[in-house]
Amino acid sequence: MTLLSGVRRTSQDLDDLARQIRVPRRQCKPSADRVASILWRLVFQDLGTLVEVTAKDVAVLPWGGCEGDVGRRRAGRREGARPLTIGRVVPLRMVAPARQYFSFAEYLALEEIAAVKHEFLDGHVWAMAGGTPAHAAIAANVIALLSVQLRGRPCRVFTSDLRIRVLATGLGTYPDVTVVCGRLEADPADPQGNTVTNPLVLVEVLSPSTAEYDRGEKLSHYQRIPSLAEVVLVAHDERRLEIWRREGDHWTLDVFRVGERARLASIESDLVVADVYRDPLAS
Repeated sequence: MTLLSGVRRTSQDLDDLARQIRVPRRQCKPSADRVASILWRLVFQDLGTLVEVTAKDVAVLPWGGCEGDVGRRRAGRREGARPLTIGRVVPLRMVAPARQYFSFAEYLALEEIAAVKHEFLDGHVWAMAGGTPAHAAIAANVIALLSVQLRGRPCRVFTSDLRIRVLATGLGTYPDVTVVCGRLEADPADPQGNTVTNPLVLVEVLSPSTAEYDRGEKLSHYQRIPSLAEVVLVAHDERRLEIWRREGDHWTLDVFRVGERARLASIESDLVVADVYRDPLAS
């Protein structure tokens, strides 16, 4: 397998290449689009590299390659089956110029098959770092606290698996916690309807590597969402909640510490600081 750092091939190049790939007779022949998505998986495994594939190579699909076999492939994935791979890869003689821009549609294709989540903005895609146990536990605490208070009301609390899109700026990302009330409004640019555009409350658990971004640029993106009423930033270096609230055409900040209760007026719920940070495993 040949990896070339910093080189990327255009989507048209990969589509054309996919249409030339031959599949063994004993396997069902996948559509050209299916093979193209497999090639994209290899490209996107590391956004700084390109796996070069010749038209002579054979596409091997470990658990089925036929159209209409989506359910079986998903079942295999749940059972721990290997992700789609290419059987043999050798370098091409011609290398395309470096690619700097990815469309939102290409980003969505990546998210369908990627092992990690990515953030999208202005044609650029970044892998999102995995969280620590403490980060995950705090997010779970917030979800539990809000879910209990919102029970029986037309609101739903989502984990970081839900993708949010800021239509005004194009940002696509995965907040740690999202609350939507009423009905879900999907991004028209996502044909699968898996990208939501109308959160009422967003929660981000900060980390040393993301705190500056979450409090600055990312917050400014969130504040462009018309439906958004409150943003909760959960500090990582002390027990502190920062609540940004929409007040007409501007935003205000309230800070809450241990012994205090943060009121989320938009959903008539409270976050007790001590409960957000509660750790029953601590000695």
